[in-house]
Amino acid sequence: MKLTPVIIERAVYKLSHDDTEGLDEIIESLFYYENSIYILHPQIPTFFQAQNKSLNIYDRQLLYVLNEMEIEKPEDLTEDYVLYYYDKLIDELTNTEECTVELYHKVYEKLERRNLLLWIITNNIQLIQLDIVGLIYSVNNELLEFHSKYKLRHLLKMVCYKWIDVSMIYQWNHILQKCDSIINEYEDTSLISKEEMEAYYQLQWLLMFAMFLSGDYEDVVKQFDNLKTHIIESFDPIVESIIDVIGLFRVITLCIILTQKNSQRSKYWSSKMFYEVFFDDPELRKLQEDYENNDHTNLDILLKDFKWCLLLNETFDRVSELLLQKKIMQYLSVIQEIEVGELCEFLQLPYEFLFEKIMNMITVLNLPLAIKQDTIVYVPKVTIDDDVANIHHNIQREILRLKAIQVNKLINN
Repeated sequence: MKLTPVIIERAVYKLSHDDTEGLDEIIESLFYYENSIYILHPQIPTFFQAQNKSLNIYDRQLLYVLNEMEIEKPEDLTEDYVLYYYDKLIDELTNTEECTVELYHKVYEKLERRNLLLWIITNNIQLIQLDIVGLIYSVNNELLEFHSKYKLRHLLKMVCYKWIDVSMIYQWNHILQKCDSIINEYEDTSLISKEEMEAYYQLQWLLMFAMFLSGDYEDVVKQFDNLKTHIIESFDPIVESIIDVIGLFRVITLCIILTQKNSQRSKYWSSKMFYEVFFDDPELRKLQEDYENNDHTNLDILLKDFKWCLLLNETFDRVSELLLQKKIMQYLSVIQEIEVGELCEFLQLPYEFLFEKIMNMITVLNLPLAIKQDTIVYVPKVTIDDDVANIHHNIQREILRLKAIQVNKLINN
């Protein structure tokens, strides 16, 4: 396992919830890469303690990295010192080596480690930059010729590093535009290396997860439709530190369920692609079948796997509720009215829980429902078809409200 900020932050989050999964792999990686700067992360000692590992082992590894950086203790690692130290290393390289692709890779590696270390000691993910053209130019503008052939791979890596940056996730459209801009720099796209094109498509697929986290469910489906001819069978390990292919298809499936009408969903489920997806992921097939059969009991089980995502935890809770709201509205738009108890039996949900959800739909989403005695009545404001069409609009409005709450959290924290 090659460590990334996402892996570290996920482990910190899980440990705060008494979940030690993945800690042994992280500790092993710290020793596999002898000069791993992640040993300097302030939470690493808690990983050792949680796994009953001797802190003497941690201290020896820490001392090795400190000696390499020519300091005595972690407290000496200030932002100014990190900048000074890596500037010195880069100057030594550029003053002794010719401007070749080998020099570019060495300089790039120093800049990457510098930015990672700045994040480690400050906990400021903004110090990891999506674009380092300016940094490379300041070292030697001739190195930009080599960097131009690695821009997409760099962008993919930095997006994966910065996945804990909620503001970046909300800017998924900007990253898509940046991908296209890099491609457009080539007059002849046949000159783009296989590795760069692979990074391009991995980014295109990964950003569907960002769309999902941002609540842009319809964009997930649109992006999926655009990428049907470029199916990704597996991700690079750095991408899999965020989500694997099975997990991403679970996200795509949820978005199809949430945004598409019955006839449209059927076209997806009957396609060869989803036949293979469901074959490889029986749990997802069960979720899809349960939803279509009005059984919502497994939604939370599926969604909980993504809940390490810090400020975006509420996204996953809300998806389950939005799916339930859609199912209730579609059902009532057909039958016009039903007793609450009968609907509970149909959806296999407790009475109090369902009653509260319906009242919320009436008051918050302003949906055309009323409760008369113990009966839910559908009260169309226009036509039934128009009301069904407006379900997605009402859901999207609620998503925007939740987004505003998340943005306020970011501003206030």
